[in-house]
Amino acid sequence: MGDAIDKILERISAYEFLNNIIPGIIYAVLTEKLTPFQLQTNNVWIDLVLCYFVGLIIGRVGSLVVERFLKWRKKLNFASHSEYVEAEQKDQFVREMSMINNMYRTYTSLALCTAITVGFSFIWPLIKGRYWSRSILIVVACIILIVIFSKSYIKQTNYVVSRVKTINKLNKESQIILPDNNDK
Repeated sequence: MGDAIDKILERISAYEFLNNIIPGIIYAVLTEKLTPFQLQTNNVWIDLVLCYFVGLIIGRVGSLVVERFLKWRKKLNFASHSEYVEAEQKDQFVREMSMINNMYRTYTSLALCTAITVGFSFIWPLIKGRYWSRSILIVVACIILIVIFSKSYIKQTNYVVSRVKTINKLNKESQIILPDNNDK
């Protein structure tokens, strides 16, 4: 089993660790400390997958809610994707700065999701008292996840298409053959 864990850990990027696993673990711990809800199962594998998934959701909330809110409030300015790709090709530090940027967005989202969960824990007894079935809550949660991941998929697809177009455009521009003065 030690070899399997080593192989998994080798494949986990620093980005996934900082933006998915750690926020998921922090959320699980805070939720258990601050609310009556318990996320951990005491099975290391299930807990790791659960924390990764929760962290992934937190990251998507950051991308879809936190980022859009800050754009709407005019607190964020983005370079165009083509400018980003061009700068990234010239300076690898741009990619690192972007990863750090995403980490801060994810941790902002972690705080937001934790606050929402704590708030929800206060109204949970009222919801439970109204005989909401567990099935209804699961369906509502699934619908929310469908919306979050569908919007994330659309956003990521747009980034991929934009990146492909930008790279192809930059490659075409760099392959322009200038006329040779000897051809006169």
